[in-house]
Amino acid sequence: MDSIATINSYFETCFNNASTIKNAKTVADIDKSVSDVITKLIPQELKSLINNDNYKICGSVGKGRATNTPWIAMLDKDITTSTRNGVYVVFLFSTDLKQVYITLNQGTTIPGKFGPRLNNKRIEDNSKRIRALLNESNPIFRDDGMADIHDKGYRKGAIYYTLWDVSSTNNKELLDLYLQVYEKYKSLSTEKHKSSDVIQQEPIEKKQMPFSKDIILDTIHSTGLIYSDNLIIRYAYALITKPFVILSGLAGSGKTQLAIALAHALSDNVEEQVCFVPVGADWTNREPLLGYPNALKSGIYEKPDNGILDIIIKANANPKLPYFLILDEMNLSYVERYFADFLSAMESNQEIPLWSKENGDVPTKIQLPKNLYITGTINVDETTYMFSPKVLDRANVIEFKVSAEEMNTYLSANPIVDINNASGKAACMAQAFVEHGKQIIASKLADKTLNKFFAQLKNVNAEFGYRSASEMKKFIGLVLLDEAMKENEAIDAAIVQKMLPKLHGSRKKLDKVLTELWKLCFEDDNAPDLKEDLVNFEARYPLSADKILRMYKYAHENGFTSYAEA
Repeated sequence: MDSIATINSYFETCFNNASTIKNAKTVADIDKSVSDVITKLIPQELKSLINNDNYKICGSVGKGRATNTPWIAMLDKDITTSTRNGVYVVFLFSTDLKQVYITLNQGTTIPGKFGPRLNNKRIEDNSKRIRALLNESNPIFRDDGMADIHDKGYRKGAIYYTLWDVSSTNNKELLDLYLQVYEKYKSLSTEKHKSSDVIQQEPIEKKQMPFSKDIILDTIHSTGLIYSDNLIIRYAYALITKPFVILSGLAGSGKTQLAIALAHALSDNVEEQVCFVPVGADWTNREPLLGYPNALKSGIYEKPDNGILDIIIKANANPKLPYFLILDEMNLSYVERYFADFLSAMESNQEIPLWSKENGDVPTKIQLPKNLYITGTINVDETTYMFSPKVLDRANVIEFKVSAEEMNTYLSANPIVDINNASGKAACMAQAFVEHGKQIIASKLADKTLNKFFAQLKNVNAEFGYRSASEMKKFIGLVLLDEAMKENEAIDAAIVQKMLPKLHGSRKKLDKVLTELWKLCFEDDNAPDLKEDLVNFEARYPLSADKILRMYKYAHENGFTSYAEA
């Protein structure tokens, strides 16, 4: 079977599985064999058919969340590096996923910020101007069926488009025709020094703003997600302080959605700056994160398909911008096994060795960049593994709970959640987000409190070290500097995020220390008796007190307790 016939059969596979793809909420919900057709098999056939190393061919069914319109794009690397703001040939599926179009299209994900420019000025309707510049009038272009494309941005960005008939014998000629027009566009766009009437692929530099907690809060709330301001602030500043945060708690409480929303908000180019990866139960070594050298093919390094190594390389190449790696259900496998190189590099600042050779894509060693912000989400049940103190000590741990008030608000309002509402809205301060974490700042206001907690934790060998102390002081100093929290709120957050997560053990071991820690959460030793049936109480550090109370009750009911389980 020739390549065109194979591509047509792959498209028919997608048509036959349309309902499965359309009903998927996340990429993980799509059958892997169908996903591979779009992301691997069709791109492989096109690469073989085009036989041009200058073309990057890629397919997508979404990034974490399933997309409404899967696509397979062919980008000439000389003129286009991103589907968000470039010009390229791309296959787009119709809304019902029963048809596919071949199009010459331009990225419109970030309209008004990036895109083709004429005479150094942005063109309001680039598609019309590009058509005029190319001056193509072949009747095979601009089939009226393009209205079937779901995404308005794709329709708006379409320069030429034609329905791809999988039963046609002329598809090779149709593909060649589109590539010929693309080559003509390339020849025009690369003559920018010879002609003033040329479309240039140059990004408009966005004016950067100082970091603002208010923009973060407004952007996250605009998605329809329901979180307290305190929770959003804690997560954002925990990332700024130390770019490794673990989100734990009730399944379905919004851990993953908050991580995705903040990453989208601070990214001008989500496809380039955000990598969402569900952790597999079969992750037993570092290969799913960093890949491996192919033992059967000399000089070949196999990068992981999930994009983790790619985003590390991109972050190293662009240190001013934030990049986000979200590891969903991080404790579905033993973290210490697959994440060991990352844990070591976080503290040693040493490069991670990859292999003994080097090519254009993969270096021999790689630095874990400071502008790569890693978030891991965890659920605690019989299918997962507990984190060791080594992991917890290197992260801020933020617990997600749904209060009765929040649930009542959700049930009453029944909000429509759309993460895309956040995309790029806080990108105007992306560089400030990175720079904010570089400040050398440490509050001394909490020193007395931290010493008291240290003394109690030491009694059960759960004390914190110099690194954790520095990170807590930095976190407190940053939120107080920006007036994002009050002093007691900041200290409370530091305690519950950095001190308490390492506490675990038997009732006999922890009963006394939990009682003493409980007392430290109240003013002037006015702590209620832990043995009472406590419902409402007013503590100086309410988050910490609530967690200690739950751990104490869990220990008495089960004979054992831990931060994650209580």
